[in-house]
Amino acid sequence: MNNKNQPMGYEIEFLGANNEPLAYCKAEMSINGLPTSEYPWQADENGRIVFPPSLVEQEGKELRIKVVFWNEQYPKTEHSEIPEFTWIKGKRLVRLRAYNIYEIKPRTIPNEKGEPETYKRPYHIVEQGDTWEIIEKEAGVNRYALIWENGLDEATPLSSLAGQKIYFPKGTRKSGLKSKETPTSSKSNSKTQQSNTKNEETNRADSSPKQLPKEGDKKTAKPAEKKKENNKVVQERSTHNEKPVDVVENEEDNPNGYYYEANSGYYHNHLTEGTGSINDVYIYIDFKEDKYIGMKKLPIKDHNEFITKSSTIYGESSAFRSAKVSQDELKKEMYAIASVLQKNKEAYGVSSKLAKLFRSKSCSDRNNTNMQFAIAALINALNNGHDYSNGADMWDGMEQAMYPSSDNRRSTGRFELHMNTMGWDISQEHYEKWKSSVNSLLGQGKFLAPQKKAAPDNYGNYKNKEKMRLKSTAVYNGTIFWSSK
Repeated sequence: MNNKNQPMGYEIEFLGANNEPLAYCKAEMSINGLPTSEYPWQADENGRIVFPPSLVEQEGKELRIKVVFWNEQYPKTEHSEIPEFTWIKGKRLVRLRAYNIYEIKPRTIPNEKGEPETYKRPYHIVEQGDTWEIIEKEAGVNRYALIWENGLDEATPLSSLAGQKIYFPKGTRKSGLKSKETPTSSKSNSKTQQSNTKNEETNRADSSPKQLPKEGDKKTAKPAEKKKENNKVVQERSTHNEKPVDVVENEEDNPNGYYYEANSGYYHNHLTEGTGSINDVYIYIDFKEDKYIGMKKLPIKDHNEFITKSSTIYGESSAFRSAKVSQDELKKEMYAIASVLQKNKEAYGVSSKLAKLFRSKSCSDRNNTNMQFAIAALINALNNGHDYSNGADMWDGMEQAMYPSSDNRRSTGRFELHMNTMGWDISQEHYEKWKSSVNSLLGQGKFLAPQKKAAPDNYGNYKNKEKMRLKSTAVYNGTIFWSSK
């Protein structure tokens, strides 16, 4: 979402460590865990974004706000996300500051569970009488860096944290430091979806949690185990930006295969000079220092099958009407189709013009297009992410909506009429949405389908006379999803 053409209202101002405005910085905002936009916002020349008050205020509801922001000077890292907060009613302007995180030398301490090994994980256990000045001196950074690192609220009294650990920041983000950005924040700054972030999607589509290291005593490495010594334990944030956790970071070469960003479906690279099959498909959470973080091999035969299924999802969607549908609805439609496709392999969209167009494109050419939604949708389904179909095992397109209840034919000659062969029962909400969508996409008066109709006869092998086998579960654009159970 861009602030252009937005009605005047509330503002967020983004500042650097020296209170300088972060002109044209990127920002992601989520409300109660849901992203407010498919794409990052962009501040204006004064480092501000403007939005209507209704975005952050709803009568009788507490809206929890999280913001991530970055630019070249302050790269997108785990330190870019501020603690969750709620908007003070009537407050017009909120200023968010990007504090520098400086290198510190961690101290070596015993493992918390008493194992003989040690690891570097600096923290301070809060005691009664502690002050932020004491902890700042020990950590070597200011309290704001510590608050951010631990997901705390500035208003939380330190005395209420007695007995808890205050973790010290790791890594660097010094003024003027440039680091490698992830694919989702470089080539496609303004278009590539993020999670969800840490959402979907996180949206919603955030379904690849970081892996915790296995615990156990150190053993003498056998020849087959020598590769394990190349792994190191590093401190990372948990999936939802909670307190830091230890994860295994692989120092070996990344395996061969195709690499896609887990949440957005953004294609990053095809590796062919390492180990493993060059046709494997991997997803990852982040890319740092030439290493894929949170890497996971997808449970699919090879990349050809991955692209074929993605093209089917694209071909079965309303992408051919993309100018008339919202990207959010189109994305949900593809995610729902992908989930059903895992249960019901029958889909004619694989032979459609759209699917063929999809397969004719290179991997990188699909980035920043609606085709990327189909990639992300399949990743979500293969990774057991959120099912936007709400448990459906079938779907129908707009063609089923163009025939009235009085038409009792088994088939039009091109396709079955499911209201007759199976019977259906559409909820009021789904019926109104399907009708509105079809009339909007095809023209007023094109929608003729009944809300409910029992199968008038047993057609062929169907034994559904007087039954309504199909129950609606969701509607996105001109596509309706069914449960036949």
